[in-house]
Amino acid sequence: MTPRPQLPPSRRRLPLALAVALGLVSPVLIGFAPSAVQAQTPTPAPAGRGSVVGKVVDATSGETLIGVNVILKGTYYGAASDLDGNFAISGVNPGTYTIQVSLIGYATVQQTGVKVAAGAPVRLSFRLKETALELDNEVVVIGEKPLVDIEDASSTRTIGRDVLDASPIENVQDAISTQAGVVNTSDGIHIRGGRAYETSYYVDGINAQDPLAGTGFGLEVATNALQDLEVTTSGVSAEFGDGTAGVVNARTKDGGEHYQLNLSHKRDNFGFNGDAASSFNEQLSEGTLSGPEPITAKLLPALGIHIPGQIFFFASGQARFSDTFFGHPANNVISSIAGEGWAPYEDNGWSGQIKLTYNMAPGKRLQVAYRRSLEINQNTQSLQITGNEVLLGPGYQYDFSLQPDNAATYTHDTQLQSITWTHSLGAKLFYTAIGSRLFTKLRADANGNPRQPEFLNRDYDPRSIVTNPVDLYSDPAGNLYPVPGPGLFNNGGLSPLWHDHFADETGLKADVTFLPNETN
Repeated sequence: MTPRPQLPPSRRRLPLALAVALGLVSPVLIGFAPSAVQAQTPTPAPAGRGSVVGKVVDATSGETLIGVNVILKGTYYGAASDLDGNFAISGVNPGTYTIQVSLIGYATVQQTGVKVAAGAPVRLSFRLKETALELDNEVVVIGEKPLVDIEDASSTRTIGRDVLDASPIENVQDAISTQAGVVNTSDGIHIRGGRAYETSYYVDGINAQDPLAGTGFGLEVATNALQDLEVTTSGVSAEFGDGTAGVVNARTKDGGEHYQLNLSHKRDNFGFNGDAASSFNEQLSEGTLSGPEPITAKLLPALGIHIPGQIFFFASGQARFSDTFFGHPANNVISSIAGEGWAPYEDNGWSGQIKLTYNMAPGKRLQVAYRRSLEINQNTQSLQITGNEVLLGPGYQYDFSLQPDNAATYTHDTQLQSITWTHSLGAKLFYTAIGSRLFTKLRADANGNPRQPEFLNRDYDPRSIVTNPVDLYSDPAGNLYPVPGPGLFNNGGLSPLWHDHFADETGLKADVTFLPNETN
């Protein structure tokens, strides 16, 4: 046998060295170490059975990988790669299988449509790419993706970055409303017929839902910041056990090895035709900036100061404006929280985030993130709490259709901070700990007016103001209805709704993953 070429020290993979070192000193892992290093010699397959043999290497360096789990999904057949990266699975019943190859710190690979016949072994080779340690690692599928995952008890659909880029969507709600089992109505997102507030909403595995608004969502995340979206409509795991209807988990992007800048601006008119019937004055401006953190990557090394590991950053921002379907929008939407200037149109949305990722050593990652969104509009669907006399409807305030500057304005300010620590203790054990704080505030008032304005010298509740004449509409059955206009509506009154709430949630979450062998 020709000896394996030895890589220079600079090209040897540190995760392997770390795993072996910890495996030698950890009494927990010593008991499992022999199975990962024994040579894999294919044994003759029993009559009528087949076998699967192959090799696993690092995609970047070409170095063989030890202790890689290779399993036939849906069966108990499996093996671990030896010191030379070889594996052998014998006694396999003839059929077509999906082979899954996984190792902590590397992207999981699935090869579909592998046909095993009696007698002759099937030979395969895999090249694994390193990835950031996460509980939900990226899965690379070789071949055709199976329609049904036989080992997945939940109904989960993943909306990838390619789909998000190709779709005319602006936020998370737009993206998930295109999925089966999800319905987007005037009062929010419904999964499997559940109420809007029965859908759990997470960002990077952290709860980002306003528990008091009743809309099912809190933090707005722009699509330019999303890596992918997971929508679970049944079989919710214990990690997201509070989602009685379904779970939406938005995963945001990380910085990479190279600097990237993306800017875009979209609108539905050219500026001179903003009053056209075909224009809703839609405008969407967004941008992202990512790459190595410049101070530790450039400045400090130039001064002779070197910090171990690498720091990456990702920053994004989005500004979204629209007059929606309002034929007569407010001249000036005012937020008593944000002040003037933040709401030039009927519907106004601001969102952004910055994320720092510090890969301090192989198997050790620290991540800090700050996310914030600000929504200002006159849509009554922003607030749906039982007992505040807000009726479910399309969100339009008919009582103020001719004087929207007197209607209620809703301001939803949400902030989410998190710190995540991921640590690999060897080839079979790693854990993740997350500390987070969610602060969300929602206020409704008469377009920025205080609850008791100084000029309150008469009754400004439009329900108490009657002016003549009152225009009425009679339907074929003879029922009379007031017409939105002077008389009973649009009579100079102010919105009587004043609401203010905030929620401050601090959370600590930890996950431990232990792989004792190739089948457990």
